Amino acid sequence: WLPYELNPTMPREGMARMDYRERKFGLAKSIQLDAQMTALGEAEGIAFAFGRQTRTPSTRRAHKLIAHAT
Repeated sequence: WLPYELNPTMPREGMARMDYRERKFGLAKSIQLDAQMTALGEAEGIAFAFGRQTRTPSTRRAHKLIAHAT
């Protein structure tokens, strides 16, 4: 496994989740994807709560920490 950032241009402070998802997928598709994952999760006993996640974080510092730890 090799780590890589899915969003290397994400601002350090992250961004509002709905803004990010609307830009990436479009609003309708974003809502559809959350609904699909919610249904799949429920079928497996997982209660996703996507509405509680207000920001999409940058993972750059996490990648740096993992690299440092190794």
